[in-house]
Amino acid sequence: ADVARGGYILSEASLGGMVTSPRALIIATGSEVALALDAQKLLAAENIGVIKDQQLRIVALYHMGLLELRAGKYGAAKETFGQLARDHIRSKELTSGMGLAALLMKPQDSPGEGTPGSSIVQGVGEAEILLTANDFDQAKQRYALLTSEYPEYPNLHFAFGRLLLETHETDQAVHEFEMELQRDPKNVNSMLEIGVARELVDPHGGLPYAEAAAKLAPDLPFAHYLLGMLRLDTGDAAAAIPELEIARKAYPAEAGVYFSLGKAYARVGRKEDAGKARAEFARLNAQVAKQQAGPTIYGEQVKSLDKELPH
Repeated sequence: ADVARGGYILSEASLGGMVTSPRALIIATGSEVALALDAQKLLAAENIGVIKDQQLRIVALYHMGLLELRAGKYGAAKETFGQLARDHIRSKELTSGMGLAALLMKPQDSPGEGTPGSSIVQGVGEAEILLTANDFDQAKQRYALLTSEYPEYPNLHFAFGRLLLETHETDQAVHEFEMELQRDPKNVNSMLEIGVARELVDPHGGLPYAEAAAKLAPDLPFAHYLLGMLRLDTGDAAAAIPELEIARKAYPAEAGVYFSLGKAYARVGRKEDAGKARAEFARLNAQVAKQQAGPTIYGEQVKSLDKELPH
């Protein structure tokens, strides 16, 4: 069927041969279409419980990671590839996928073989795989060498900063994000990471970064979510509400948005709205608690909100 702007639905969601409501929308163009159709079949197999073969699961996860990379969902791709790494899968393709995800790079933009960029992508991927194995020192050493040799490579300091957040070295992580901002003063992703890092310990310090990110990337919902939370944390509930309402439209199933909105509404005296937000927060929390965690191709992985600005 035709859809807006010339798109087509090639395959409807189905269960047992019957058309059903989709759990996910897979959008693809050109050479990605075959991958998307394969991914749909794999997700359908998972849904009816037939994805038990380990090799099939590996193929499913890898192709899902590629699709997420192509869509600019770098955080989701990193989690997907990371599940394979935690299962002790090792390959040049997986290492490259991990590197691309960490550097916020789509597969079609990969550096050519034999170039310095290709070596950087592989090196970053190796560091990320070391991180999944909890080999923190080796992972940090790998990143330190890369940033020393290629300090101007796009998103390299950013990727190192994210790894340092994983090892709970917040001040060092913020330093790397600031180094990335020196290279690119409009690096929205580094601004967001600094805002997140400062949210609990120094919301006033994180607020300018969130404000700048939301101004530079007005279509990025997470920027508004973060800005709303920081404005709420710094005592400006009235200014927080419009930002959190934008986030609610983008993340209608995210309980935390309603929790923050409930607090903001209450602080400005909007008792009815506060009650509705709190009720929705409670409903979503209860819904999550009731969900049965059966085996899936993702194992124990939980997909987080995508907060990167796609390139």
